[in-house]
Amino acid sequence: MFLSACSAAAAGTFGRALIPMLRSISSASVEVDEQGTLFAGYACVELAGAALFNIAVGKLYNTVAPIWNGIIFVIFAAVLCIVLLLLVFLAYRTKKEHGVIVTERKTYRTFENE
Repeated sequence: MFLSACSAAAAGTFGRALIPMLRSISSASVEVDEQGTLFAGYACVELAGAALFNIAVGKLYNTVAPIWNGIIFVIFAAVLCIVLLLLVFLAYRTKKEHGVIVTERKTYRTFENE
């Protein structure tokens, strides 16, 4: 029982770390003047995803709770594993194409440098 509780806490930690990881990878792959648009898009997707996720979770829980009360945990663990596999694939593909996981930022010339 204690081991499963620790496993759930570890999985939850990785679940919370996915969004900052994805943001850091994405921000390094766009130009500096495009980052505001990128993060605004992420915010819209996060809000829409959270709203749809809450509705779906409520309906799913009401459907499966009478059958097996713990199945909702298994479903969420499977979703987190799928997301983790997709991020590993993204990191592998990026490393294969560019030689590094996060690309270097380009240096921009500003008025202060002149």
